[in-house]
Order: sequence, then structure tokens, then C-alpha cells
Amino acid sequence: LQVRILATGKRLWLRFGGTLVLGDDGQAVVAVVTFHDVTGRVNAERALNENRQRFQSLFDHNVDAIYALGLDGKFLLANAACEAISGYTIAELTDSSYIPLINPVHLQTTKYHFERAARGEPQKYETAIYHKDGSVIDLNVANVPIIVDDIVVGVYGIAKDITVRKRMEHELWEQREHLRLALESGKLGSW
Repeated sequence: LQVRILATGKRLWLRFGGTLVLGDDGQAVVAVVTFHDVTGRVNAERALNENRQRFQSLFDHNVDAIYALGLDGKFLLANAACEAISGYTIAELTDSSYIPLINPVHLQTTKYHFERAARGEPQKYETAIYHKDGSVIDLNVANVPIIVDDIVVGVYGIAKDITVRKRMEHELWEQREHLRLALESGKLGSW
């Protein structure tokens, strides 16, 4: 049983126990009550719980895809944004490899960055995946090693959908190229 008391303006958590000392006739002679200050443990448990809730909130409510991969490249965790970006449910992603999702043009680069993160080196790069509907989704990805007791046990990923930006960049390049060709073919100069 834990009790919260105030002592000199501080909040303390105490655990107490007790026992009865019986006389020869079996009657209680003395009650022995012990108190143990467990404030440090309770505060540590509360801080740990708060940190878990903060991480869970960051994970659950993030607009970017956040996921965890095992060292074998299989999804361990994925948030709702992962589901929205890929079209696959969290259940479909869990225990499946990331490799079939990757556009083959980007597969070697993506594997390279995953492997470096799995060796403990954070990575940032661009790649592309296939949405469940077959469309290509361009991503900006950060891979961060998951380190437990000084050992890399997996890789976190944070992926931002940059498909619209990439398409706009391509359209702008095409327009510039058309303008350049028009200027060259018309032998017009620029002032």
C-alpha cells in the first residue's frame, strides 16, 4: 500500500507494512509498523510513463510516416501516416520486408542507406515506393539506428511524401528545356 503525505513541503510516497508480535498466550503484544520511502521509484515510474506517452503521441499523430524495421528489414511498427502514404494497412506492413515496396530504380540506394543505419550511422536520402494502387510515391527519408544497451537492434524511419514537389520540379525543368530549345531554334538570344 502506498500513501502520499506532505513533509516539509515535499510530496513523499511511502510503502508501509506491519506485523504483530504475539505473546505466549497468542495475543498481540506489540504492533511493528515499517515505512519505506519509495518516492524516487514512483517519480521514476511516472517520468518513464510520461516519456512513453510523449513518444506514442509523436508516433501516432505525426503527419510523416514513422516506422521501425528489424535488422532483417521487416516492419516492426508503423504509424497511420505510413498507411496513408503506402496504401497498405499497418497489419499488412507488419512482419513484411520494405524491399518489395521500393521502386527498383531506387532499390540499391535504399538498401545502402538502410545497411548504414543498421551499422549505427544515421542516414538521409530520397527514394520512391510503389503505393498499393501501383502509383509511384517519392519520399524523403531519414533512417536512424535503434540502439538498445549500445547495440543496434533495428532502424527507425521517418518518411515525408515529396511526390508533388518532385513533379513540380520535373515540370519546371521541362518548361525550361522547351524554352531553351525554342530560343536555340529561333536563334534568339537573351538580353
